[in-house]
Amino acid sequence: MFAVWIIFILLFVLSAVLMTGHGSFLIAGYNTSSQEEKEKYNAQKLCRTAGVSMLLILFVTAGLFVIPLDSIYRTPYFIFYFIFIIADIGVTIYFSNTRCYKEGYENKKDIGKSKKESLFIIAGVCIVMFPVLLLVSITMYRASLPPVYTINGDTLKITSFYGETVPLEGIKNMKLEETMPFQLKKENGSDMGSILKGRFDADGKTAHVYIDASRPPFILIETEEGLHIINDQNREKTEALYSRLESLVK
Repeated sequence: MFAVWIIFILLFVLSAVLMTGHGSFLIAGYNTSSQEEKEKYNAQKLCRTAGVSMLLILFVTAGLFVIPLDSIYRTPYFIFYFIFIIADIGVTIYFSNTRCYKEGYENKKDIGKSKKESLFIIAGVCIVMFPVLLLVSITMYRASLPPVYTINGDTLKITSFYGETVPLEGIKNMKLEETMPFQLKKENGSDMGSILKGRFDADGKTAHVYIDASRPPFILIETEEGLHIINDQNREKTEALYSRLESLVK
């Protein structure tokens, strides 16, 4: 949440400065243009256009404060947020290169060229970013889903991102802990907010972890293959899973 506050404050300051018609040096592309190119643009209008763009992103960023950070990956807002930013940047680029020229500037050929270049940039951003964004969103969404535990005969099947199957006969020890007794550091897995999945270092031991750290208790299972730490979506389900495993493990 601290990082979101930093982004929010930065966006607020930038939008406030640009909305006054100042701060053109903050606008990428314009600040590196030649003096001749800069003379074609209405700097105040360009700044205000960028300021409105920042203000819109500020508003959608404010929505992140409404949704708990550890569950935002499981909501459509997460995908909407990034799609909105891409669309906002695309519209701003187009508007800046078509509507922010100085009054009386009549080089229509250059204006037409700017429009085409803007459309190519927007199309390029969409073609490159949308598949990447979609893949990342799907991956993070799958990683945020709670695991499903199925006991079939002599195995515990964990259906999840980084899921696996644990033979019950290989369980050497098992206990239910109200608090996490280890410091967990990710080795190969995902740690999205309080949702931890995959292989973690647990105070020097390798642990296969499938937990929501904000929802104790936790089941610690020691097997011949190492340590497994799991829990379910709420206390009742975790305790029921532990009781069933306890009755099957000899």
